[in-house]
Amino acid sequence: MTWNQNAPGLPLIPAAERSDVPVGVGLDIEPHGEGRQAAWVKDYDLKNYPGKVCADGVQSLIDTINVKANAKACQAAFTAPWNITITPLDTCGLVTLTGDKYRRVRDSQDHIAADILANYRLWAAADPKSPANLADERSSTLFDTVASYLAIRQDLCVMEKLGICVTDDGLTVIEPRAKLMNVAMSWKHLGGFEDWVVERLTGKR
Repeated sequence: MTWNQNAPGLPLIPAAERSDVPVGVGLDIEPHGEGRQAAWVKDYDLKNYPGKVCADGVQSLIDTINVKANAKACQAAFTAPWNITITPLDTCGLVTLTGDKYRRVRDSQDHIAADILANYRLWAAADPKSPANLADERSSTLFDTVASYLAIRQDLCVMEKLGICVTDDGLTVIEPRAKLMNVAMSWKHLGGFEDWVVERLTGKR
């Protein structure tokens, strides 16, 4: 993961006993003050991280940063010489925990789930547009959980082999002449995936 003042995950890594995860020092592409999660990391000193720290986190990630922030970098990543699996908004944009599923995470005694919720409350409270009770009622859209899932298993998604490219204005589109990659185009069982997320977050790992 890359580290900057908006990177909420780093204090969670030692808590999860995962110092094998490399951390790269990143850049503020579009700095806007301290960021909504600055309070979560304000007391953490990167020098205390026991794992590997890369001074140039962007290079360490082979320029794989957010497509909206840097389309050219994403174009380079999408033509890299390795197998690629992606989750477009057709799948990752549909994941939100509500109702009993969210309550199981919110009320979990698992220390990692508790830390995630503490971070989420700070993030939500820092946005004046967020409903006051957001963190009590539901999650935000859990985009990245789908990418993590696809690195482990793919049986709950409809996977297609498609040529994909990124346009100069940052759109990810199907292009038959582009590099073929594995694409999670739709859900076979979104509810089953939500159950998987809840189990992973509440200690059934």
